[in-house]
Amino acid sequence: MKKILMLCCIVLFLIQTVCFAGPKSSGPVKQTIPEEEMYIGGIGLHATLGYVKSIYGEPAEKKGENDQYNLLNYNIFFNYSPNFIVYGVTGRRQKNRKEEDDVRVWGVVIKDNSLTTPSGIAVGMPYKAVVDLFGETPEKRTAKGGVYHEYGIYYQGGESTMSFHVDEVGIITMISLHSFAQ
Repeated sequence: MKKILMLCCIVLFLIQTVCFAGPKSSGPVKQTIPEEEMYIGGIGLHATLGYVKSIYGEPAEKKGENDQYNLLNYNIFFNYSPNFIVYGVTGRRQKNRKEEDDVRVWGVVIKDNSLTTPSGIAVGMPYKAVVDLFGETPEKRTAKGGVYHEYGIYYQGGESTMSFHVDEVGIITMISLHSFAQ
């Protein structure tokens, strides 16, 4: 009986060790682009809207709206021009809402060649320049039929992606940076 009890204790200890052992690091599960490339015009996903204003000033237009996919979130859009938009996400309820300057950037979109990535990729360049730097990713389609290639850093709790939208001859027409957390 003592041996069976001892064996049960050892088995339970081993099961506990395996079940409760977490990952050795909180790093990415998959990465298709270096983290230092996840910037457009010096704005990354760890920045705040206050930081964006310190670089680019007050936007031409500010807009806030409830997130259509997550009703607990409230989106704040900084429209610097029709071709340059930055947005952040904050809690919807007033008690959870952060001050605008403290809201973290969740997306950046550029549709002209006024801003670049750290490696110099800009709208108007051939997509081949991206392939030469980071390799090729599968072609994806937007709901309206547009074509883009997505690169990212994928974590267990979400992902950060940079997308290069291209026209029919492979010229970059838009670069977007987005964060998706679960």
